[in-house]
Amino acid sequence: MPPPIGCGRVNYVLIDHENVQPTDLKLLDRADIRLWVFVGAGQAKLSSELAIQMQAMRERADYVRISGNGPNALDFHIAFYIGQLSGTDPRGFFHIISRDTGFDPLVEHLKARKILACRSAAIAGMPLFKQAAATGMAALPVAKPKPKPKPKAVTVAVEKAPPLEPSGEVAASGTAAAAQRLTRMKALLAKTKTGRPGTLAALKKHVAAHFQNQIGAQDVEAIVAGLKQAGVVKLEGLKVRYD
Repeated sequence: MPPPIGCGRVNYVLIDHENVQPTDLKLLDRADIRLWVFVGAGQAKLSSELAIQMQAMRERADYVRISGNGPNALDFHIAFYIGQLSGTDPRGFFHIISRDTGFDPLVEHLKARKILACRSAAIAGMPLFKQAAATGMAALPVAKPKPKPKPKAVTVAVEKAPPLEPSGEVAASGTAAAAQRLTRMKALLAKTKTGRPGTLAALKKHVAAHFQNQIGAQDVEAIVAGLKQAGVVKLEGLKVRYD
């Protein structure tokens, strides 16, 4: 873990990649920022844009792969890392990037203990950048790091993210669009034999993440119902089984 820089405040950014899948990290490529991207067990691949930009940040950016499935497995990992980081750098500012409001009680608890923390639904919505936009000033002038030798290639397996359907098709409730989404999810689950969601809540979250959270809750429910009707999944209470 890189040590804090000088006497200035370090901004620690922890991205819930199951919930938010950013592809533009330019705002985070600063000397005062440390980045962790938390990847769910069911997410087999990452976009090449994300991997290339993280590689350019070198030791200031890293991945954390979640080893198991569970409704809040990734959330607990983020909470654990904040606990470790705040112990070594109590002056740091901890930014959780997620649309999941379940992180808000954690943020309030950290604030009560005089630890700077917040949750933002997007990188651009972080207080660090909103304040700079409001004042019309640069967020924080930092010295450019000295050139370093070209790093070795990242070891994570990446490929281009599959193209999304046109926005009108994603939002549509027509039979053709719904059938196409169900077919894509059936193919994904058939190809992914390990790390598949083990609970109903995790399956719904996995479906929404596959479509980059651009479909509504009703569409997610329809896909899960289609998977059940097709015999791809079986529900045993809140547990999910696969044929």
